[in-house]
Amino acid sequence: MRKYFDDGSNFLRDELVRYIRHCQSKFRSDEFYLPPTPMKVHSESGELNICFHFHLQTQTTVLFLEEATRGFAGIGLTKRESDVLLWISKGKTDAEIGLLLKISARTVQKHVEHIFNKLGVETRTAAMSYTVTSIQGI
Repeated sequence: MRKYFDDGSNFLRDELVRYIRHCQSKFRSDEFYLPPTPMKVHSESGELNICFHFHLQTQTTVLFLEEATRGFAGIGLTKRESDVLLWISKGKTDAEIGLLLKISARTVQKHVEHIFNKLGVETRTAAMSYTVTSIQGI
């Protein structure tokens, strides 16, 4: 949550507090049977969905957090490295990727080196294998 809410002053921003209060008031109203709409918070690397649940028996509030990352940012790659890895996964060469991304083949090679270093792999196949297992949580 810090990635989305830590602005240096208050961990839980006013929007989250308002969302929780709104959800709690719904459970006290005639609309208690309708689940609240999840709160969505966006960042450069993805989206955080916050779902509110109220447990009637224990009278406790539970927030479920789900982060959806864009591209391969969730495994530590920059936007451009994610772009390169996407084209690698489609079988493109460095020269082809360079044309597609409007960068030189040498720049693509540097991005590939960084990808390999970050993932701890030595080949394109190993990078894709690492990516698939990381995304699937295997």
